[in-house]
Amino acid sequence: EAATIKIIYGNEILHNVASSGLQSAKQIITDPSFEAAALGDMAHLALDLSIFFKKEVPIINRLVVVIGRVLSILSDYIPDHKISPDELGFQTIMLVMSTQLLLKHVTLVLKSQRGSSSEPYVSRDKRAYCMLFR
Repeated sequence: EAATIKIIYGNEILHNVASSGLQSAKQIITDPSFEAAALGDMAHLALDLSIFFKKEVPIINRLVVVIGRVLSILSDYIPDHKISPDELGFQTIMLVMSTQLLLKHVTLVLKSQRGSSSEPYVSRDKRAYCMLFR
């Protein structure tokens, strides 16, 4: 009987510890400062990881940088739903530049996959070569 009481008592303690741990985890996860810190860390991770994709897969590099910029903006906005004007300006410029580079690269990849003709460039390059090296 004593062993049975100890097991039941032990299970109640384990249950109480587990439920209080879950409540604490819910409070931490729903805390805006925790969300902002997590998004900030993910932004830094994405921007740091983009270095490794630079040469092998440039389109993934561009996409990871854009995602990192968006996460960085969100990490500034989430805690108090405000962003300082200088931070907003800087992050917006960086996001626009990153998005333009991504779109430029995607456009080039799509054109090469489509098999578009590069005839105007070839003839223009040939004329420039002839004019420079005659």
